[in-house]
Amino acid sequence: MPETADPSEGISGGLFYTVVFSIGWAIAFLFLLISIFSIYSPQWVLHFSQTSYPYFFILLLEVPIHALSDVYLYPIVFVLYLLFFGAMIYVSIKWKGNGFLSSPIEFYAAMAAFGLTITLFLTLLLEAVGIPIGGASIQTSLEQHPFESYLALIYAPFAEETGFRIIPLGIMAVVLLRKYHPASWFDYVKVFFLPGHVRRKYGEKFGKVDYIMIAATSILFAYAHEAYGLWSWGKIITVLPVAVILAVGFLKFGVYMDIPIHWLFNGFTSLYIVNSAMEVPTSLALVYEIFMGIVAGIFLLVSYNRWKARNRPAVPEHSDVQSDV
Repeated sequence: MPETADPSEGISGGLFYTVVFSIGWAIAFLFLLISIFSIYSPQWVLHFSQTSYPYFFILLLEVPIHALSDVYLYPIVFVLYLLFFGAMIYVSIKWKGNGFLSSPIEFYAAMAAFGLTITLFLTLLLEAVGIPIGGASIQTSLEQHPFESYLALIYAPFAEETGFRIIPLGIMAVVLLRKYHPASWFDYVKVFFLPGHVRRKYGEKFGKVDYIMIAATSILFAYAHEAYGLWSWGKIITVLPVAVILAVGFLKFGVYMDIPIHWLFNGFTSLYIVNSAMEVPTSLALVYEIFMGIVAGIFLLVSYNRWKARNRPAVPEHSDVQSDV
């Protein structure tokens, strides 16, 4: 299979970018901690006597799981979120890559903010031209059943990332790894959940198969928002860029990247629903997210132009063809 370069290679950032995106990551992690304390507060803790019906996706197929009490399900969910954020810290310290996109902490903050900013811009644009986005049923559910709806929002990243990123892209990573004939069978297990780490070990770069699978899973994920009747077709446009970011994040790192990015779109932006004191902090945090998104967009554009300049074919110093004067 012909290979092309990883789109993030050769990108370097200075102290400014490191500080800006590290602060953004810290804010997201703080919101996660606050969300845990909020749902276990005296106001809501009695609601945990209810039963949840967990599920996951295999692409567009929704697969139900056995009913489980909230008392058992959501501690597992939050422990996994904490482990994922901890993994970002661990890998950022242990592995020194080239540029901020190689640091999980900075990749998370920059690309999540970039995706959120694009989503907000597209939403405003579509609303201005009258293209329906939908979501009224979700808003109604949040207003009438805030606690249960919020729990559903923070569980959704696990269900959706399993079906639209982990399973299809994990299988792809396993198949592509076969050509290297790994000595350890554990590499096959690891590459399914942490493709970026194993692929770096064997020197596997992003290639055509990766780009095809990123595009295919992203289109299916965007379409699923309309297919299940919760959103109108305009939502497909706003979801598609985020789906690409989620897929790249999973392939570049692993499950500890795409699931927390997805959480930022669900649990981060709606925390004020179960904790009214967080309404103003959420608004301020969103302003900072937009600032990071703009910075990330400019940085990526400049880096892309530099990459094109470095890879431009060299012009021969002497030409056999003389120009007419």
